[in-house]
Amino acid sequence: MVRGARRIAFGRCWPRTLSVHLPPVTRREPYRILFPLGVLLAGAGVLPWGLFALGFTQAYRPIFHSVVFRSMFHPLAEVEGFLTCFAVGSIFTLVPQRTNTAPPARWQMAVALAAPVLIVISAALQWWVVGQIAWLVVIAVMIEFSIRRLRSRPASGARPVASVWISVGLLMGATGAAFAAVGEVWAKEWPWLHDLGRALLTQGLFSGLCLGAAGLLLSSPESGAKDERRLSTGWTYLVHAVGAALFLASFWIGQLGSARLGFALRAAVTLAVVLQLRRAPLLSNKEDGLARAVRIALWMLPIGNAWISLVPANRRAGLHVIYLGCFTLLVLVVSTYLCAGRARRPDSPVEASSLQVWLGAACLALALGTRVLVEMDPPNFKLWLGVACVCFVAATVFMFRSVSEWLSQLFEIESSRPYDHSPSQPPACEHRPPSVPEIGSRASSNPSTRQPPLQ
Repeated sequence: MVRGARRIAFGRCWPRTLSVHLPPVTRREPYRILFPLGVLLAGAGVLPWGLFALGFTQAYRPIFHSVVFRSMFHPLAEVEGFLTCFAVGSIFTLVPQRTNTAPPARWQMAVALAAPVLIVISAALQWWVVGQIAWLVVIAVMIEFSIRRLRSRPASGARPVASVWISVGLLMGATGAAFAAVGEVWAKEWPWLHDLGRALLTQGLFSGLCLGAAGLLLSSPESGAKDERRLSTGWTYLVHAVGAALFLASFWIGQLGSARLGFALRAAVTLAVVLQLRRAPLLSNKEDGLARAVRIALWMLPIGNAWISLVPANRRAGLHVIYLGCFTLLVLVVSTYLCAGRARRPDSPVEASSLQVWLGAACLALALGTRVLVEMDPPNFKLWLGVACVCFVAATVFMFRSVSEWLSQLFEIESSRPYDHSPSQPPACEHRPPSVPEIGSRASSNPSTRQPPLQ
């Protein structure tokens, strides 16, 4: 370590102390530091609405002085802060593992950690330009990181879905940030440009990332060459590219033409992609709790867009179906999936991970239901808004990696697949490959990594 570098201890959250020079384990598993940061920023994003619902006006008035400003701070903190931390952490972890490429560099990790915090602080202080510059920087880092690795080494399995939709999602995020900044400066000349940029940023970016992340989760490092050739044909790329182009065009149609037509087109495109994804063997496993949660999250994307198209008067309710039912639920699944993949050992069974997901999903369902009631029951909107904030914060608690072990001890969950720990047979976890296992998988196809027989 460089002389004079400061050490910052984080107690039991990480097994090693963190310095300004990030340890190799943090670079190999970026989610271990980015996911907790995202949870903290999620709490900051709902804080003004929680204080507003409780009537503590004096607590937030010095900064959040108007309802309009709270409405602007909340989506920026949740989208460019909370969701960005989980998106970057997932991409920085899954892409190198699925493509067998290098982990993120130290400077890329530094940008990923600093940019979301700077964006949330800038939004609170109304430094809009500074926040959008930081956003463009982190988007540029994600584009360079993901595209270089997806092109250099093929990710087996659902590669076309991952590469096309992640690339288009990042493109929509960068374009949306630029449009929003230009529209803010020239609001009189181009008043529609800011709204278009904000829609691309808050809806387009993470719709693409969610579909791409599902493709990465469903890819298998052990897939055969025959399956890879079948899924990686030029026609598959062309179909997904056309769908992504129609999805991008729907934002222009919605802004300059008919908003209902734009959301209807988005619903149709996402429905087609979801129908293809759900046919994957790993996602069609009806016995796996994480696979069921992924299916539910993916279905919420076309359902939310169709809701807005059919009932445009309840636009915000439909958007929260997408934000909470799809984006946040998938974040919960990915966080549990990555942590469970590293903690799959006899004292940390799979059942605890499934319970963790469903408890968090129940909190998200309550948050979504009460958030919809905010729009449907205006006389009691403060009550429903406060309950939605509490349920959302409770759901983020289940995104921590230590919750699975705590649930195992609380409910006395035992592993359904015991292992032989005799001296002649070492523990199975020593033979596991370092990559993250697939959702819905039951055993490795490699004989050298297969689990010992049940006793």
